[in-house]
Amino acid sequence: MNALRLILVSALLLLSGCGFHLRGNIDLPAGLQQMHIDGAAKHSALGLELRRSLKTSGVNIVNDASSAQVILKVSSPSFKRRLLSVSGTSGKTTEYELTYTLNVSLVDRKGNVLLAPQTLRQLRDYTYDQNNVLGKGDEQSRLQADMQRDLVRQVLNRLQAYNRG
Repeated sequence: MNALRLILVSALLLLSGCGFHLRGNIDLPAGLQQMHIDGAAKHSALGLELRRSLKTSGVNIVNDASSAQVILKVSSPSFKRRLLSVSGTSGKTTEYELTYTLNVSLVDRKGNVLLAPQTLRQLRDYTYDQNNVLGKGDEQSRLQADMQRDLVRQVLNRLQAYNRG
Protein backbone atom coordinates (compact mmCIF):
# COMPACT_ATOMS: atom_id res chain seq x y z
CA MET A 1 0.00 0.00 0.00
CA ASN A 2 2.84 2.40 0.80
CA ALA A 3 4.47 1.65 -2.57
CA LEU A 4 1.22 2.61 -4.33
CA ARG A 5 1.09 5.90 -2.44
CA LEU A 6 4.71 6.59 -3.28
CA ILE A 7 4.06 5.97 -6.97
CA LEU A 8 0.95 8.18 -6.92
CA VAL A 9 2.74 11.04 -5.16
CA SER A 10 5.70 10.72 -7.55
CA ALA A 11 3.38 10.85 -10.56
CA LEU A 12 1.64 13.96 -9.21
CA LEU A 13 4.96 15.68 -8.58
CA LEU A 14 6.15 14.87 -12.10
CA LEU A 15 2.92 16.20 -13.61
CA SER A 16 3.07 19.42 -11.61
CA GLY A 17 6.73 19.88 -12.53
CA CYS A 18 6.01 19.72 -16.26
CA GLY A 19 3.42 22.50 -16.08
CA PHE A 20 0.36 20.24 -16.14
CA HIS A 21 -2.75 21.73 -14.53
CA LEU A 22 -6.20 20.27 -14.19
CA ARG A 23 -8.60 21.65 -16.75
CA GLY A 24 -10.50 24.59 -15.33
CA ASN A 25 -7.70 25.88 -13.12
CA ILE A 26 -6.18 28.86 -14.88
CA ASP A 27 -3.98 31.25 -12.96
CA LEU A 28 -4.92 34.83 -13.77
CA PRO A 29 -2.86 37.85 -12.72
CA ALA A 30 -3.76 39.97 -9.71
CA GLY A 31 -4.59 42.87 -12.05
CA LEU A 32 -7.61 40.92 -13.32
CA GLN A 33 -9.05 39.98 -9.94
CA GLN A 34 -11.77 42.68 -9.92
CA MET A 35 -13.55 42.29 -13.26
CA HIS A 36 -16.73 43.62 -14.79
CA ILE A 37 -18.23 41.73 -17.73
CA ASP A 38 -19.85 43.91 -20.37
CA GLY A 39 -22.06 42.31 -23.00
CA ALA A 40 -22.60 38.71 -21.90
CA ALA A 41 -26.12 38.59 -20.49
CA LYS A 42 -25.85 37.70 -16.82
CA HIS A 43 -28.37 34.86 -16.98
CA SER A 44 -27.63 33.56 -20.47
CA ALA A 45 -25.93 30.16 -20.76
CA LEU A 46 -22.77 31.86 -22.06
CA GLY A 47 -22.81 34.50 -19.31
CA LEU A 48 -23.30 31.90 -16.58
CA GLU A 49 -20.52 29.67 -17.93
CA LEU A 50 -18.14 32.63 -18.27
CA ARG A 51 -18.85 33.88 -14.74
CA ARG A 52 -18.50 30.38 -13.26
CA SER A 53 -15.16 29.80 -14.97
CA LEU A 54 -13.78 33.19 -13.98
CA LYS A 55 -14.83 32.69 -10.36
CA THR A 56 -13.16 29.26 -10.38
CA SER A 57 -9.98 31.06 -11.49
CA GLY A 58 -10.20 33.43 -8.52
CA VAL A 59 -11.78 36.43 -10.25
CA ASN A 60 -14.30 38.57 -8.37
CA ILE A 61 -17.06 39.62 -10.80
CA VAL A 62 -18.32 43.10 -9.92
CA ASN A 63 -21.57 44.64 -11.16
CA ASP A 64 -20.30 48.20 -11.38
CA ALA A 65 -17.64 48.91 -14.03
CA SER A 66 -16.28 51.85 -11.99
CA SER A 67 -15.26 49.50 -9.15
CA ALA A 68 -13.55 47.01 -11.49
CA GLN A 69 -9.85 46.86 -12.31
CA VAL A 70 -10.67 45.65 -15.82
CA ILE A 71 -13.69 45.25 -18.07
CA LEU A 72 -14.08 42.16 -20.22
CA LYS A 73 -16.13 43.12 -23.28
CA VAL A 74 -18.03 40.23 -24.84
CA SER A 75 -20.00 40.90 -27.99
CA SER A 76 -21.68 39.30 -30.95
CA PRO A 77 -22.14 35.75 -29.67
CA SER A 78 -23.42 33.86 -32.70
CA PHE A 79 -24.38 30.24 -33.23
CA LYS A 80 -24.95 29.08 -36.82
CA ARG A 81 -25.71 25.80 -38.52
CA ARG A 82 -24.72 25.29 -42.13
CA LEU A 83 -25.57 22.43 -44.46
CA LEU A 84 -22.36 20.56 -45.22
CA SER A 85 -23.43 17.60 -47.36
CA VAL A 86 -26.43 15.81 -48.80
CA SER A 87 -27.00 12.20 -49.82
CA GLY A 88 -26.29 11.55 -53.49
CA THR A 89 -29.20 9.12 -53.77
CA SER A 90 -31.99 10.75 -51.78
CA GLY A 91 -30.90 14.39 -51.74
CA LYS A 92 -31.45 14.52 -47.95
CA THR A 93 -29.17 16.27 -45.51
CA THR A 94 -26.43 14.01 -44.13
CA GLU A 95 -24.04 16.45 -42.42
CA TYR A 96 -24.07 19.89 -40.80
CA GLU A 97 -21.36 22.29 -39.68
CA LEU A 98 -21.92 24.22 -36.45
CA THR A 99 -20.13 27.52 -35.83
CA TYR A 100 -20.07 29.41 -32.55
CA THR A 101 -18.40 32.85 -32.71
CA LEU A 102 -17.68 35.40 -30.02
CA ASN A 103 -15.80 38.74 -29.92
CA VAL A 104 -13.84 39.66 -26.80
CA SER A 105 -11.56 42.46 -25.64
CA LEU A 106 -10.19 43.66 -22.33
CA VAL A 107 -9.92 47.29 -21.19
CA ASP A 108 -9.06 48.97 -17.92
CA ARG A 109 -11.61 51.18 -16.19
CA LYS A 110 -10.21 54.24 -18.02
CA GLY A 111 -10.88 52.59 -21.39
CA ASN A 112 -7.26 51.76 -22.23
CA VAL A 113 -7.10 48.61 -24.36
CA LEU A 114 -5.27 45.80 -22.57
CA LEU A 115 -6.25 43.00 -24.93
CA ALA A 116 -7.18 44.00 -28.48
CA PRO A 117 -10.55 42.85 -29.83
CA GLN A 118 -10.40 39.27 -31.01
CA THR A 119 -12.87 36.95 -32.67
CA LEU A 120 -12.97 33.50 -31.11
CA ARG A 121 -14.52 30.65 -33.07
CA GLN A 122 -15.43 27.03 -32.56
CA LEU A 123 -16.40 24.66 -35.39
CA ARG A 124 -17.97 21.20 -35.21
CA ASP A 125 -19.31 18.87 -37.89
CA TYR A 126 -21.92 16.24 -37.20
CA THR A 127 -23.80 13.71 -39.25
CA TYR A 128 -27.54 14.01 -39.54
CA ASP A 129 -29.95 11.09 -39.71
CA GLN A 130 -33.51 11.80 -40.91
CA ASN A 131 -34.65 8.67 -39.04
CA ASN A 132 -33.31 9.90 -35.68
CA VAL A 133 -34.38 13.56 -35.53
CA LEU A 134 -34.78 13.70 -31.73
CA GLY A 135 -31.42 12.08 -31.03
CA LYS A 136 -29.64 14.34 -33.50
CA GLY A 137 -31.35 17.39 -31.97
CA ASP A 138 -29.94 16.34 -28.59
CA GLU A 139 -26.53 15.86 -30.20
CA GLN A 140 -26.64 19.39 -31.61
CA SER A 141 -27.54 20.79 -28.17
CA ARG A 142 -24.64 18.90 -26.54
CA LEU A 143 -22.24 20.09 -29.24
CA GLN A 144 -23.40 23.68 -28.77
CA ALA A 145 -22.82 23.44 -24.99
CA ASP A 146 -19.36 21.93 -25.60
CA MET A 147 -18.51 24.68 -28.07
CA GLN A 148 -19.62 27.30 -25.55
CA ARG A 149 -17.39 25.77 -22.84
CA ASP A 150 -14.48 25.71 -25.30
CA LEU A 151 -15.04 29.38 -26.16
CA VAL A 152 -15.04 30.30 -22.48
CA ARG A 153 -11.84 28.30 -22.11
CA GLN A 154 -10.34 30.30 -25.01
CA VAL A 155 -11.30 33.55 -23.26
CA LEU A 156 -9.54 32.41 -20.07
CA ASN A 157 -6.49 31.32 -22.07
CA ARG A 158 -6.34 34.79 -23.69
CA LEU A 159 -6.54 36.39 -20.25
CA GLN A 160 -3.77 34.10 -19.00
CA ALA A 161 -1.64 34.97 -22.05
CA TYR A 162 -2.19 38.66 -21.20
CA ASN A 163 -0.53 37.82 -17.87
CA ARG A 164 2.64 36.73 -19.68
CA GLY A 165 2.58 39.50 -22.25
